[in-house]
Amino acid sequence: MAVYACLIAVSSTRLSAQPPDPSQIPEPQVTYALHAVWVPDLTVASPQSQCVTSGTVAIPHFHFYAGWKDGAPAFFSVDWILIEELTNEHDPQIWYFENPQGESGFPYRCTMPPVSDLGNWNWTTWSLAGAMIGFAMHNSPYRITVQWRYGVYMKGPRGPFQTSITVNVQNLVVTSGDEMKVLKWDPVRGVADTTFSYSLECAQRKACDVCISIYTTDGMKVYETWLEQEAPGSYSFTWDGTVNVVPPPPPPDGLAPAGLYVFDIEVIGAAPGYDEDCLRSRALRVGERELSPLTNPTNSIALTATLRYILRSNRDAAQAYLEGFNPIFQLIFGPEHDGTHAIPENAQIDWWNEIGIFTDGSEFVYAGKYPFVI
Repeated sequence: MAVYACLIAVSSTRLSAQPPDPSQIPEPQVTYALHAVWVPDLTVASPQSQCVTSGTVAIPHFHFYAGWKDGAPAFFSVDWILIEELTNEHDPQIWYFENPQGESGFPYRCTMPPVSDLGNWNWTTWSLAGAMIGFAMHNSPYRITVQWRYGVYMKGPRGPFQTSITVNVQNLVVTSGDEMKVLKWDPVRGVADTTFSYSLECAQRKACDVCISIYTTDGMKVYETWLEQEAPGSYSFTWDGTVNVVPPPPPPDGLAPAGLYVFDIEVIGAAPGYDEDCLRSRALRVGERELSPLTNPTNSIALTATLRYILRSNRDAAQAYLEGFNPIFQLIFGPEHDGTHAIPENAQIDWWNEIGIFTDGSEFVYAGKYPFVI
């Protein structure tokens, strides 16, 4: 019996994978948010940050994030970020960032999540402008705009889109309705008009160090004290005439001589060097000045004199005014508003601001010095 072996060849056809039909891939769900982030209260044991899209903030930073879930994967990118001050009073502050890099994940401690099921989404986050920009911001409205886009796998690009928010920044400042007040001090005659009020203004509640300084009208500091006070808040201070910072020898009784004085206030908040303000500008000062003697050029009753002064700064002052006092500190002239032109600190004098003084002489009835304050 013969046995035959048969080899049967089976022909197989190689199957090649076909790309999916993009039309059959579901579009992903997409969400996004842009927030200003700030800490409203630093006086509590555990300060908490807060996310907002409007309202008043202090020392803000910003974040933008976008997420997707379900459907085809989405890939997000940001083209640019624009932070612009909204003001017509001066050249506005503007910060512009191109193509910032994002990071995977949801922003830490965001208090305004756009969805309730955060864990089901794939997030990309951009942290925009750290605290240094927040410290540098003026007390003014700002608009923050983000241009962004995303691509969907197998479906192509989407966008660009723009989203923006507007917030009002209220960083730490010190203000005073008595800013132009001249303090009057004469212990012999019992004159002590040395009380002034001021406010620490800030959207953020915080403990502050406050420095009160008293100066002669020639700019010599005679008194300084540091106080611990909370912002925001309104306060008053009365100088008792004490002298504690002049060069030796000190006054025998420790009190300032009779005269006119001015004050300054400096406040330091959470970050010295950044979170601080002062009442008097450090960028402007009264420089050289001279007062001509009273003359009678027309042989009339009127007497005239001219006060000339230099303002030192890299830009003109907003306002300048003059007050004149008699020896018993009564106001006899002004306040008279006049020249505001300023020249740089080390520049040669090419311009004098001038104020004319006109009088019939009736104000000059007391013997002694007649101080004029610019």
